[in-house]
Amino acid sequence: MRPVKLAFAGRCRLIGVNTPETVAPRQKAGEPPDCYGPEASAFTKGLFPPGTKVKVELDAEPVDKYGRQLVYLYRSKDGLFLNAELVKQGAARRYKVAPNVKYDAKFVELEKDAKAAGRGLWGACAGKSTPSAAAAPAAPTASAGPPQDIKKKTCKDFASYEEAKAWFDQYFPQYGDFAGLDGDKDGKPCERLLKAK
Repeated sequence: MRPVKLAFAGRCRLIGVNTPETVAPRQKAGEPPDCYGPEASAFTKGLFPPGTKVKVELDAEPVDKYGRQLVYLYRSKDGLFLNAELVKQGAARRYKVAPNVKYDAKFVELEKDAKAAGRGLWGACAGKSTPSAAAAPAAPTASAGPPQDIKKKTCKDFASYEEAKAWFDQYFPQYGDFAGLDGDKDGKPCERLLKAK
């Protein structure tokens, strides 16, 4: 699931849903997007184009282990519940991670209906094995998260801001700022390197 970016909170992850990947590290390494990934991305952007005013709701745990804020997102003008709409239209699968399960029963029903109707990925990807299906366990596993060998990166490991930014952009969409390179959460890692130019 590619994080959404909110002006007041930076990059956030939608609670309870998992969309097919289009910008995960494996896609940046040359693999094609997951089945229905581009369509799910376009659908989301169509509902919430840049500048859309939103309301945010939190659950029991407001931040994940990668430092991303976890949110339920609503469109201010009409109250459209994005998390639920993605599951309802087959643009995402339900993704349960305790303790943030406030709407899980709703997502279960919406997914069941979307699957039965063949909406979105349920029709387009029927019979296909998709990485997102395998990557959406009922709960996080011990192996979830960034590879151990890259967890210990610091700004001192990069020769330039461009190098730090490229590395950050590769891993942030999937794992968040797990290395803590973007202290002020403005999307610019290792800003000291930028100032050193």
